[in-house]
Amino acid sequence: MLYGLETVSLRKRQESELEVAELKMLRFSLGVTRLDRIRNEYIRGTAHVGCLGDKVREARLRWFGHVQWRERPGRLAVISGTMNSADYQKILKENVRPSVCDLKLKRTWVLQQDNDPKHTSKSTSEWLKNNKMKTLEWPSQSPDLNPIEMLWHDLKKLVCSPPGTVLQAVSV
Repeated sequence: MLYGLETVSLRKRQESELEVAELKMLRFSLGVTRLDRIRNEYIRGTAHVGCLGDKVREARLRWFGHVQWRERPGRLAVISGTMNSADYQKILKENVRPSVCDLKLKRTWVLQQDNDPKHTSKSTSEWLKNNKMKTLEWPSQSPDLNPIEMLWHDLKKLVCSPPGTVLQAVSV
């Protein structure tokens, strides 16, 4: 159930649906029904399993640690305000292309981007074509695969929570 979830944006409702499914599986594997009226905490303790939401947050932080400790990271672009297609093309030109050269990536690399209007605009499509940048085909209405967005969300939640919560959430 957790495979790849460090890269998916989960809403509270989706997270709770996953936890319900997890508990159904745990109850089934332990041979317990809801009619037995056994609390979820006891079920988790018996199975030695933590809360799914905590596991997802831990996986995101672990992913962030892997990215942070890379030997040769790519260039970072700082954006202030709302980005448009011209800003996006400037980032591609000044950061992505040099990063590809710095990282010694072969010509087989492919740019992955979602269907944001600035990524699919006519000017950006022409810029990508003129600069011979291959892009991964991306179906419309796909979930956002940017794990950084969810990481920032989790970090904001931890920073705004009462003292002691940060250590508990990070060490789970």
